[in-house]
Order: sequence, then structure tokens, then C-alpha cells
Amino acid sequence: MTNTELLEYIKTTLGQRGAQSLISLNRLFRRADKDKSGGLSKEELEACLSKMGVKLIKRNLDKLFKLFDIDNSGSISHQEFLRTIVGEMNSYRSQLVEKAFYKLDKDKNGYIDTTDIIGLFDGSKHPDVIARKKSEKEILAQFLDTFELHFSLVVFYSIC
Repeated sequence: MTNTELLEYIKTTLGQRGAQSLISLNRLFRRADKDKSGGLSKEELEACLSKMGVKLIKRNLDKLFKLFDIDNSGSISHQEFLRTIVGEMNSYRSQLVEKAFYKLDKDKNGYIDTTDIIGLFDGSKHPDVIARKKSEKEILAQFLDTFELHFSLVVFYSIC
């Protein structure tokens, strides 16, 4: 496999798990980091990806590891991993994110907090609400949990 094909395989396999796949992968990343170094060895990366359904032969694992290990440190940091998987934002995407940020920042305090999100969130059209499996409040709580986990990851990796 070429580097492009390998990355496409990883993205496709993770994408099949839905929007939560990166969050799940972040959790696995932390757990797989047995020595709490803030990075994954090749073996730790393989275990992590395997749990997410990504199976690689040794040659492709070696290639992927070199691709992720941007600084050639012998381990893959969380930032290296995300930068390689998600990629840098192009100017169009960056402008969209900025536009969305200013729309979400209702109180114009320079950051988006739960108050901003709660005021804009409408879970009434969510399939689980329509099917009466969950309430709108449960869907909102689930949505906010995503941000809590993201914040925890940011804090965790900034102190490592």
C-alpha cells in the first residue's frame, strides 16, 4: 500500500464507526500509552488500531508508524496522530470554522461554553427522540459529553 492508500484505509475504517470514532480512538490512545509517556510505541499503536478494527500487516504498520512519527522520536504523540489523520485545514475549511465559531459564541466572550451551546441546541429531530428512545435532555447531555471528553483530552495532553 502507498502512504495515501494506507491513510485512506485508516480513515475509511475509522469512519465506518461513525462520528464517535475519533473520540473512542483518543480514549484508546490514552489507555494504550502504558508508560504514560504521552506517545505510543509501534506495538501500542498496533494494539490501539486493532481495537478499532484496523488490521495491518507488519510492513504497512511500519510504514504507517513512520508516517505518523513526524518528529522521528520513535513514538507517536497524540498531536502527530491527529495531524496525520485529520490533516491541516485548508483556507476554505478554516474560514468555515471561524464563521461557525462566531455564530456559536452568542455572548461574544471569545470562547464557546455550554451556555452558548445549550441556547442553540435542538435535539427534537434526533432519531432517538423521534423514536421515543431518548428525551431531548438526554440527547443534549450526550452531545455535551463530547465536549467534556474533548476538553479532558486537551488538558491531559497539554500537561504530559
